[in-house]
Amino acid sequence: RIRHAGLRSWRGQRGTAAVAGAGDGEGPAGKDRRGAGWPAVFLAGGFSAAAAGPKPSEGVHRGIMKICGACVRELPDDSYSVEQSRLRQSIRRCEECVAASNQLVLMKKGRTRSEGDDCPICQLPLPLDPLQSSLRMCCMNKVCTGCEFEAQKRGMWDCPFCRAPRSDESQILAMIRKRVVAGDPIAICSLGNQYRFGRNGLEENITRAVELYERAAELGVKEAHYNIGVLYDEGTDVEKDVAKAIRHYESAAMGGDVSARYNLGSEEHNSGNYDLALQHFLISAKMGDEDSLGMIKAAFMDGLASKADYATALRGYRESIDEMSSPDRDKAKSLGFEEILRTAAHNRELVEKTTASRVAREAAALSAALSKHHR
Repeated sequence: RIRHAGLRSWRGQRGTAAVAGAGDGEGPAGKDRRGAGWPAVFLAGGFSAAAAGPKPSEGVHRGIMKICGACVRELPDDSYSVEQSRLRQSIRRCEECVAASNQLVLMKKGRTRSEGDDCPICQLPLPLDPLQSSLRMCCMNKVCTGCEFEAQKRGMWDCPFCRAPRSDESQILAMIRKRVVAGDPIAICSLGNQYRFGRNGLEENITRAVELYERAAELGVKEAHYNIGVLYDEGTDVEKDVAKAIRHYESAAMGGDVSARYNLGSEEHNSGNYDLALQHFLISAKMGDEDSLGMIKAAFMDGLASKADYATALRGYRESIDEMSSPDRDKAKSLGFEEILRTAAHNRELVEKTTASRVAREAAALSAALSKHHR
């Protein structure tokens, strides 16, 4: 998971959020940073002559003029996309209104984590720390370390979910490819990770990784959207394309991806859209993201967030952490992931030795019984 580093401080930005960009010539009504590019007619909560822009009779005669069905402004034809330009007036939307609608959807979707983020055994939301869960390649399910630890304590060394025998590294790639052939979206994304980082005998191949990520993203895997966003955002292995990265971050965030939501807040923060950044951080903080809570605290200290904002974020953060906690997970976390693996290997070795000893005793007893029978 890639997080934005080196965020500029909130300090010194008080009062700029509401005025930056206003009347900058990008549309008759200008832009208000409180809505990060939303038409003023939406921000005002109603319709006004000033927000509506020039009346049809006062329109600037530059080519063909068309009226937007949402903000009722008469705008040049190039203010609409090709698809929108062909629609009738009642359903026609200018680019500003389309962007505002998309922003509204972005803020309404992905405010909670999906059921796919729950451990399939204990049914609790998986911790955000990737070291506190593991992806089982046999069934492509993420299992928390708490359930894995408890299963191993009871002598179950196979997959805690599907009971498939534990595989070694030489079998992992074959298992993933088998699931890919079956059309498993998670397996497709996982194979992309193998190519991206050059694991399990594969050479690093970013082009192939992106192809697999895009295929998984089309099938609805939010992690694939997030991975594509990171690659294009960093621009180290592919050509840098921030706009494309943001589109994939938005798709991941609407699916409930916490890191994607945090990165969107970071992008808006670095672009000067502080109020919009705060809204993203509020959503991710309520889903248990500590970095987002830290950003809200910094905004509150600099006067860019209210006390109520910080209190709401803190309360939501604590509730989310409580939902992700359990005695088994706490025990596993106190031991550490590596310690769990060492304990599992040690216990498995003891079981194997005990089994071998029992088999040897049974064989000796059988041999003695056969000898006695022959005599």
